Amino acid sequence: MRRLRHLRWWQYAIIACIVGIIAINGMAWMQAHSMLHYSSPSAEKAEIRNLSFSQRLRMIFLGAKIPRPINRSTPTDIGLFFETQWIESDGGALEAWFIPHEDSQGIVLLFPGYAASKASLLAPAATCRPGI
Repeated sequence: MRRLRHLRWWQYAIIACIVGIIAINGMAWMQAHSMLHYSSPSAEKAEIRNLSFSQRLRMIFLGAKIPRPINRSTPTDIGLFFETQWIESDGGALEAWFIPHEDSQGIVLLFPGYAASKASLLAPAATCRPGI
């Protein structure tokens, strides 16, 4: 304890910088963790403008809770035949919809954005099909 009293100002500054760097890295890790791990599908997406000050601080330090996207419709809802395909990987399996076309001239791949479901791509998928 006696030793801490005799630290010079620049030693306190170095300690403060190290503590600050550790804190910022901890916050960055929590933000990255919250972006990569969805919460339950029933959780509502929080609007920043509707949060209290303490809820905003919590979101800054711990990250936002993003609900797992749910497909509320399928290609059959817009008149498209589709097959569900599974792509195996080391971390599990990805589900994809394959919409065949008899006069195919190529392949169009559509990827949903962050925290969006495959159902959000149904309108663009319909425009890729001539005659629909």
